[in-house]
Amino acid sequence: MLKRPVYVTMKIAMQNSRLNQLPELHDPISVVLNAVVNGLAEEKVSVGTFMGGLQRRSFGGILIVLALLGMVPGVSFFAGLVMIVPAIQMMIGLRAPAMPRFVRARELRVDQLRLLLRNITPRLQHLERYVRPRWTVLTDAPMPNIAGLMILVLALVIMVPIPFSNFLPAFAVVLIALGLLERDGIALVIGLVCALLALIVGVFAVMTVLAGVDAVFAKYL
Repeated sequence: MLKRPVYVTMKIAMQNSRLNQLPELHDPISVVLNAVVNGLAEEKVSVGTFMGGLQRRSFGGILIVLALLGMVPGVSFFAGLVMIVPAIQMMIGLRAPAMPRFVRARELRVDQLRLLLRNITPRLQHLERYVRPRWTVLTDAPMPNIAGLMILVLALVIMVPIPFSNFLPAFAVVLIALGLLERDGIALVIGLVCALLALIVGVFAVMTVLAGVDAVFAKYL
């Protein structure tokens, strides 16, 4: 019988060890996020490597991460741009996200991720206390497809470079993602309602900015 080379055996053992350290599927997403981030040893991590730890959570975990990043000034445009990909994939009915290579290669600073998690983990845990499986029929098809369409529009709002305009749409994405993750129809509906409010506020903010720009041009030209 052929024996594996020593380095192959060691590599397989290391991979199995890492898999065993991953959080369980039933763990709250806050536990999963902290386990993934605290397990990073480098100063920077690629988006692909980071999201690899969330793959078992399908779209929900990745959308929550992108929504949280969308609340960070300077990163919100990139977060909204990337969010378009899983949103479209949800719309067409894919079961798991698949990011393009240029997105997976983008690097994030680990210290910023840890700081972000320290700030949002208590709030996320507070939300998780109220999220549980209920009204599960509202999370069945075609609701994930409809949620994908709504998240696509919210991603465009998050990308708009207007101060404080990205918090409400990002929060709506978190609620929608939690609702899908935990099969909580009530959380999903509340998230969709917040999404509609975010769209109204976003349109109003854009119209206000455009009106201000038009007034400036009319005054000086």
